[in-house]
Amino acid sequence: MKYRVTRATTSMRTYDVEARDEADAIGAVTGPGQLVGTSDLWSAVAVEPVPVVPLSLPTGFGGYLRRITGGTAEAAAAVDRCKRAGFNWVALMVEASDGFVVDLNTTKVYARALRDAGFGTYVWLFPGDKRAASELESTEAAALALDYADATASLGVIMDIEAPYKSKPEALRALLGTVQEGLRPEQVLGVSCYPVPSMHPTVPWDVIIEFIDFGSPMFYETAQNPEHVADGLTQWAAITPVIVPVLDGWSGSGAAGAARFKADIIAVLGQPPDPKLDMGAASIWSESQMDDAKRAVTSEMGSAYGWPKA
Repeated sequence: MKYRVTRATTSMRTYDVEARDEADAIGAVTGPGQLVGTSDLWSAVAVEPVPVVPLSLPTGFGGYLRRITGGTAEAAAAVDRCKRAGFNWVALMVEASDGFVVDLNTTKVYARALRDAGFGTYVWLFPGDKRAASELESTEAAALALDYADATASLGVIMDIEAPYKSKPEALRALLGTVQEGLRPEQVLGVSCYPVPSMHPTVPWDVIIEFIDFGSPMFYETAQNPEHVADGLTQWAAITPVIVPVLDGWSGSGAAGAARFKADIIAVLGQPPDPKLDMGAASIWSESQMDDAKRAVTSEMGSAYGWPKA
């Protein structure tokens, strides 16, 4: 049992100790070798340990769903595709950079179908130039993300931060700070951004560092450039200990596309079974652009890394 032992003299001091009972707790603090005066007054109160709330970080492969439409049938088809891909989580689009917003009722249908099938869900936004133009617009984008995350019982929010927020630290602070402040304790905030931060110095990286729980560098065209991969992973590791790389799921098709895709995964994550930097998740842009050959690759590679699947 944990006890909080208190000494009250001219000032209050406390000690947290593990003990069998109150007397044992006080003895642990006032025993031989302790500098305790005879006039000191002591008490010990049992305290419950503070529960650790697990963060809902992505694990395993996941995919981004863009501009989703339809209802139950379309959601069921998406669930089937994600199962074949061996995904463990899915990111549902809220708003695109051109201002297109997915209908919340549609998002709810997809989120419910995915959750019922065992997937974790996140919501994501790509705030465009209009959102980045002011702190007010950025705050409103954050509020929209929080509304969708709450309405869909999602594990967190992912923000796609690219050109619109370059050289706009205050707008980015309004965006990310509002999201982080509004999340539930177990929810997380992730940011998807450029793969090699030093190549984009006007992105307010210090703001990103301040607020995020995980980062998703977009290794699309750079996956087959070993120098860029190494630099990107090193620089992102200085931004956040949790890296969830984004990989290109749209290029090529069939056997050739799948071979290129598998090579990209290995180039960024490393040879199985031990991914680089102990990475435990990766994401694909985008789920709707994958074919069955690529779905077989993510299912295979997820198993090779020992990652969970829904």
